Amino acid sequence: MITYDSVTYGYFKCTSCYSTNIYPLPDCLTLRKLYSSSYYSSIYTCEPAHLRFKDTLQFIEGKSGTFLDFGCGSADLLDILYDKGFAVCGVELNADHARSLDSQKPYSIYSYSEFLQLSQEFDFIHFGDVLEHLPDPADVLTSSVKCLAPSGYLITEGPLEANKSLVHMIILVHGWLTFFALRRYNRNGIPSHLFRASEYSQRMLFSRSLVGFHEIAFRVTENGWPYSKGNSVKRFFAFLARALASILPSNWFIGNRFFAVHSRHI
Repeated sequence: MITYDSVTYGYFKCTSCYSTNIYPLPDCLTLRKLYSSSYYSSIYTCEPAHLRFKDTLQFIEGKSGTFLDFGCGSADLLDILYDKGFAVCGVELNADHARSLDSQKPYSIYSYSEFLQLSQEFDFIHFGDVLEHLPDPADVLTSSVKCLAPSGYLITEGPLEANKSLVHMIILVHGWLTFFALRRYNRNGIPSHLFRASEYSQRMLFSRSLVGFHEIAFRVTENGWPYSKGNSVKRFFAFLARALASILPSNWFIGNRFFAVHSRHI
């Protein structure tokens, strides 16, 4: 459990899809506060964009066309693709942030309400670390792919916080030990992730939202987060988690991140 602005939030597991969902759902005012301008400046300075989006960049290498980045953040990916000759634009749920970015970039950044009014089709639509922040990711996915060209690709990537992972297992054990030792399983935090997915629940979300689509790619990797940014002991466990995930069969889907590509054509 986490407490933010004097409200305590818990994550509860769904027995049918094995994802965990936040309760209560943060209201509109809380979400607006969470995704203020300070949020964007704090999270997009930790890793170079070409490393954060290496899977997406590898997939579209040698391709061209129109590219929309949903939840574009500081628009780092769009900057890279614009320089490569793609016709790009972005979408941000925070309307103020969208307007601010739009005034700084040589391409368009839309708010979500503006995006819903677009009649343009895109060859690529990208969601990078976005779905877990949405109150209704299925609805957003269904609405977004209406703008995808018939031969286009939907590219998604993000965390799998309820998946099989050594780091996640250690975090879970530590939490239970804290609870039994101190009778306390609550801390201050930010409820920015509204659900925590496993490989199974993430694919189930896609199968329910992307009717008529084919799964072109789905792979799971491990980056050791959040221990990869911690002290020496945590970084050691992060290293072990990455090493374990790299040697186990890929169809075991061990890890804490996914990369997926869907299309209407095979």
